[in-house]
Amino acid sequence: MKSRISKSEEKKRERLKQIFFASFLVLIMFGSVFGIVVNSFGGKKNIQNNINYNGFEFFRNENFWITEKENSYFIFNYLPNETQINIQADIKNLDFYYGKPLYISSEDLEIKSLIYTNFKEIAQRIQDACVINETCKGDYPPKDCSDNFIIIREGNKTFLEQNQSCVYISAPKENLTKIMEEFLYRVLEIK
Repeated sequence: MKSRISKSEEKKRERLKQIFFASFLVLIMFGSVFGIVVNSFGGKKNIQNNINYNGFEFFRNENFWITEKENSYFIFNYLPNETQINIQADIKNLDFYYGKPLYISSEDLEIKSLIYTNFKEIAQRIQDACVINETCKGDYPPKDCSDNFIIIREGNKTFLEQNQSCVYISAPKENLTKIMEEFLYRVLEIK
């Protein structure tokens, strides 16, 4: 037989749960603030290095290099002089991407994240797509070079080229981020 709990007893239990939950949240908030304050007095310092490259000021923020162009911030893993890839490719500049949809075909999440982060303020929207006439994982629209389309593949050869509105990027896994950033530096006319 179940014991009946009076309404006042039920309200008391509910009130205790609320007090416990609120106390727990307050404890977490104070703990977080305390951690930030203690960390600011010692430990690992966030040393900001500023580097100038071709008139662009880069500053270090944790693990990334950040620069500004036309009131937008762009984030990189490598400085321009660290992505030196000997490729003679004619790449369209940032104006080519303003206000237009940008499509991506890549299996690499880090590369996709790099594109989304740096083009989110520029492109109308950014969307995964399939290369027309290729089998694709996912239900993505098929696109060709009549759309702004960046196609990134892991491969043995390193190359970067633009054909109409398509950009083709290929490199071994360990160099894929560098060649992607080389492309971004050229789009931004930093290099």
